[in-house]
Amino acid sequence: MNELNTKPNRKPERWMVLFACIIAVLMVVIDSGIINLIVPSIQKDLKASESTICLMASISTLMLAAFTLGGGTLGDIYGRRRFILIGTGGMVATAMLSMVAPSAESLIGIRSMTGIFEALVSPLAAYPLASSIFGPEGMAQINIPTFILSGSNDIMTPAVMDQVYPYLWMPQKPKYLGLMVEGTHFSTSLDDVSQNLPAILIGCVGVNGR
Repeated sequence: MNELNTKPNRKPERWMVLFACIIAVLMVVIDSGIINLIVPSIQKDLKASESTICLMASISTLMLAAFTLGGGTLGDIYGRRRFILIGTGGMVATAMLSMVAPSAESLIGIRSMTGIFEALVSPLAAYPLASSIFGPEGMAQINIPTFILSGSNDIMTPAVMDQVYPYLWMPQKPKYLGLMVEGTHFSTSLDDVSQNLPAILIGCVGVNGR
């Protein structure tokens, strides 16, 4: 076993990183559902139609799905911490703007920006916890039989970084590492159902010509 992979390197601040990631993810989750609680107020104050309310409730999620891959890529290139801070700051700013939106149309635009900022936060805050947060010393403390499953086409939590490394860091046995060929973060294979999903969710553009 490579000494670099197994030598303890304790970093107490990793728990602060975990806490920050949890808060960031909670902000995204809460924002996605908060619109449903204020629909009556929006209809009353902004005279919004039912179709406008539906668009308002879904636009941030659509923008999140559209820009997640780009947000994760920017974070990998220019620094995850920087883009998590930009994303959370942008979410707070757009939330404040939402409270003073003069019309339903402007609120839709603000919600669109919220979704883009969420796309900067979500893929970075949720990935990769095993390698970044727990590290070799944390994974070495696992003393129960463990099975780690990975997908060859997973672009959200890549196999090497978030499954293979943690597997090597665990000294206990039995331990198992499985690989789903053509498996992604959202599906186990490229079956008839998963092939109909958007390419950004499948995460396997260019694989086998698809």
